[in-house]
Amino acid sequence: KQNYYKHNYYKNDKFDFVCPNSKRNLDYIINIFNTINKDVNFDGVFFDRIRYPSDANHQNSIYGCTCIECSKVYSKNHINLNNINNFKIVKRKNFIYKYQDKTLNKLMNLKRKIITNDVKYLSNNLKKEVKIIGIDTFSSIISDFVGQDLKKLSKYVDFIKPMDYFKTFAPAGIGYEINGLNNDLKESLNYYYKDNLLDINNTINLNKQLLKYYKEVCIGLDANNIPNICNSDINYLKKYITLLEKNNIKEVVLSWNIMLIDNNIFDNI
Repeated sequence: KQNYYKHNYYKNDKFDFVCPNSKRNLDYIINIFNTINKDVNFDGVFFDRIRYPSDANHQNSIYGCTCIECSKVYSKNHINLNNINNFKIVKRKNFIYKYQDKTLNKLMNLKRKIITNDVKYLSNNLKKEVKIIGIDTFSSIISDFVGQDLKKLSKYVDFIKPMDYFKTFAPAGIGYEINGLNNDLKESLNYYYKDNLLDINNTINLNKQLLKYYKEVCIGLDANNIPNICNSDINYLKKYITLLEKNNIKEVVLSWNIMLIDNNIFDNI
């Protein structure tokens, strides 16, 4: 996080989150879109940061939101955060993990349900205004920790852009996010993926599974070269794009800031 803020471009970005369980927040987004769309008439809309904050953003974010309203929802669902004893993973299915701790399983199920309902609500309200709706998600290795159930989300959007950022040392960068996890989760992930968490082939195999559920899977490639934040280069991108082509993944998004991508990278690609 400290490296991320050393760059002047991001000195004012606090990377804050609002409560995902608040209908008022969702209606605010819809109102903003409708206000702007009167003059622009957009073809589509792309949902970014539709998730809970991650532990890399703030310690203990894995517990979700603890505002008054969310605390009531936790209580209603018999979730006492103090009863969570460990974060060990025992199983993975359809992009989500099953955890050894029963209370943690309840919590993560609730987080997924809230984020899925958010996307459903936004999509239902905006799809009559636009032709296509997309969603920005964490890489499928870590998306479950922030409440993103990638299979269920596919019911409400047309395409997905997993942020498979291997060269980014800032929010959404895979290594950066894994480093921010508590030790139980890190150890479980390393065990589950046989200490190959940062192997590009792992994410490609998971993205091939996404093709079963989404009309389009557009892989987010970190194409920026920004000191202390992202050290992408053309050799990395060529290797990545070649692997995607071999696995029939045909679309990519050059991320994460088009205004800061080097012209040489555009020319080579």
